[in-house]
Amino acid sequence: MPESNTALQEKEKREQEAQALWDAYEKDRSVENGNRLVEHYLYMVRRVVMRMQPSYNSTFRDYDDLVSNGVLGLIDAVKRFEPGRNIKFETYAPQRIRGAILDYMRAQDWVPANTRKDIKRLRAAQEKLTAELGHEPSQEELAEYLGVDPSVLDKISFHDYQSSVIHFESIMGGQTYQAKFQEPEAMEVADDDKERMPEESFLERETKMRLAQILRELPEKEQMVLDLYYNKELRLKDIADIMGLTESRISQIHRAAIRKISKKYMSEVES
Repeated sequence: MPESNTALQEKEKREQEAQALWDAYEKDRSVENGNRLVEHYLYMVRRVVMRMQPSYNSTFRDYDDLVSNGVLGLIDAVKRFEPGRNIKFETYAPQRIRGAILDYMRAQDWVPANTRKDIKRLRAAQEKLTAELGHEPSQEELAEYLGVDPSVLDKISFHDYQSSVIHFESIMGGQTYQAKFQEPEAMEVADDDKERMPEESFLERETKMRLAQILRELPEKEQMVLDLYYNKELRLKDIADIMGLTESRISQIHRAAIRKISKKYMSEVES
């Protein structure tokens, strides 16, 4: 749907404001000018945090801490960003913000110890029911099989989802999350690349090519969820609306897809 004149005018105004802030920061990289840029882009932090939190889970743990660490990532992005390079700040900054949040989550051991057993039971049930039913079980089928209330299963699924995403990001190391699911030729050059040795750039390119190949081997539905989540940067709720599924089902598909990629990628690295 085409943007309305009002929306276009507002977008133009925001872009002009951002350009003026960047021009001032380039002339004088003072703390005050940097803070003005951070304030202008604070919406990015909230957007990243909300994307990382499935809305069906009502217990948004440590929201303020996630936002605070996201702001640290934004500050780092402002300091490191070079406007003259071939990449937009709106593309570059979310990577830094997400990375800072994931670092915090890893350090805090996001999944409670007493939940790990529940996650293992859930994963075992998923494997067994998938084999028996010939398809991925629904949340209702899993709840009935495990003998738990659907609301309890949602909480376990949420922790499983978070632990899977964190583990996946850890395996991928410094890869930007868009890079995981795009062909190398489609990626814009990140600022860290300029300092890399030729062999490091070659290895990263090889990694991206292999990840793209593994992605193409996934079922179409899983490819679509990953594309909408990582490349289009939609929330799980928005993806659910597009695909006509529940949000918990989308997180289940996302979780299954990144596990498959992690398992296949690691088996090749270790072989």
